[in-house]
Amino acid sequence: MQTTARRKVGAVLIGLAAALLVTACAEPRPANTTTKFDGQYAGAYTFSGGERACVQAPVPPTMKIVDGRMSLQYSPREWDVYFEQYVTDSGAIDNQVTTHNGVIHLRGNIVGDTFTGTTVNPNCRYDVVMKKQ
Repeated sequence: MQTTARRKVGAVLIGLAAALLVTACAEPRPANTTTKFDGQYAGAYTFSGGERACVQAPVPPTMKIVDGRMSLQYSPREWDVYFEQYVTDSGAIDNQVTTHNGVIHLRGNIVGDTFTGTTVNPNCRYDVVMKKQ
């Protein structure tokens, strides 16, 4: 009987440890974020500087914001770039990802229903304008 009780306690402790591990691994939501910008945004990237080899008009981006977390994918050449971050309560987005070609930055701001910003990679610069759908 003691063995069975110890197994049950052991199973409960393992379950609690697993739950704590999952919670510890989840990215915490920063205090200065909001859901007021939630929705889907569509628009265009416009080439604004860099090498001639830059794609003049990458695949039109779609930005989604769900529960305050922004995700955006764009294709500057033959690979995809994924940006993800929480949007601040002022609408600011400042994110970067590292790819095999270097660091790519996405910076801008949401005002009303419009995101205006830039994406800069080691070779190209794009102006970005997207409107909430």
